[in-house]
Amino acid sequence: MKAILKYPLELSDKTQTLTLREGFRPVRFEYVISDQALCLWVEEPLLSSIPSQRFNFKVKRTGEPVNDQFSYLFTALDSFGPEAYHLFMVEEDKVTESRHKPTVLNTVQHSIAS
Repeated sequence: MKAILKYPLELSDKTQTLTLREGFRPVRFEYVISDQALCLWVEEPLLSSIPSQRFNFKVKRTGEPVNDQFSYLFTALDSFGPEAYHLFMVEEDKVTESRHKPTVLNTVQHSIAS
């Protein structure tokens, strides 16, 4: 079995870390107007025997520079404002610019069975 899980992300210069099960798949990144928050939805296997790993992400606004090694995933738009937010995956062994400790985010807030 698997589920779609929702993770809130911050607009921050810090690297944000999520603990996800191997085989996860990001499916959506959106600015949720009612929460005024950025959220990432991820499809993850539910079997507890599947190992989890920590994965790092960065959120950047349009025009902000990013490391060449970051992998672009999604863009989220603020429908009522001029902002666009871009989500990148950061491979830990490729990160050389981090001056801050990663922000470890809390566990899932919502899940929707798929």
